[in-house]
Amino acid sequence: MAKRARSDSLALSSVSSVSLLPRIFEELPLEILLHVFSFLPIKVAAQNCTQGSKFRNCKQFNRKFIFGRELAMRRNRESVAKLVDHLFDTHKGDLIDSFQLHIDPVEIEELLDKWLRICVEKKIQDLELYFLRPGYTLTEDFLNQLKNLSSLKLVHCEFELPLKLQSLTNLRSLILWHVPLRNERLQTLIVRCRMLQTIDLLHCAELSRVEIYAAEHRYFKMLRIAGCNNLSMVEVVSPTLRCVHYCGHVPSTITFQAPQLSEALFNFVPAGNRRYLRASVLEKLVCDI
Repeated sequence: MAKRARSDSLALSSVSSVSLLPRIFEELPLEILLHVFSFLPIKVAAQNCTQGSKFRNCKQFNRKFIFGRELAMRRNRESVAKLVDHLFDTHKGDLIDSFQLHIDPVEIEELLDKWLRICVEKKIQDLELYFLRPGYTLTEDFLNQLKNLSSLKLVHCEFELPLKLQSLTNLRSLILWHVPLRNERLQTLIVRCRMLQTIDLLHCAELSRVEIYAAEHRYFKMLRIAGCNNLSMVEVVSPTLRCVHYCGHVPSTITFQAPQLSEALFNFVPAGNRRYLRASVLEKLVCDI
């Protein structure tokens, strides 16, 4: 009962704080008000914009276009696409920091092209495209324009990588799930993106080798690989790597040269009909690490 009372009290306190926000903001000059609202998630900004005439146009300057799983579960695709399109069409700010979209991309490819083109014009920094099934491809031209991007997450999304990649120099987080990623594309991204801190690869079926030679990457800290069942080699050379998480079959070659490695989690799945891993394989792996 005491826990419930405390939680109810906190909830009431939170509601009171939210309800007081518009009163506090009413005292601010419009320029400062627009700047404050530009950093709120679009949902929060839209809710507050309806509470007074001074807030009515604040969402038009919002920088965080977050349309995640919750929205996709509550609305159908056509409704979500209409909402996103309206907000892009009415946006008046110079910047969009984040664009997160959870949607089925099939039959809305032209809208996606339009939204991403606006994101490039407004110097997008964080991009997450969580597609429910394959059907959309990021073009070479689009990727080459991502000069300010620091975080990229793609789910069920193909991409064309230019031979001479001219962007992504500021990329810190690379997350690729269910992406048909080939070895040379991953290698190009690693070589080009020297600010990388995190690489997260999940169910990238075409990947047969992960070779990360990151001697000149000063910030690389985290590597996650799971469900990439065609991997035959994992070789990592990094003076800064601290954490490795791996889940899948045992590659024939797995080597780490990482003097600062402090956490290594391996969840091995036997290949084929075997129920157990050979002891010699595990002994070799432990020696290599």
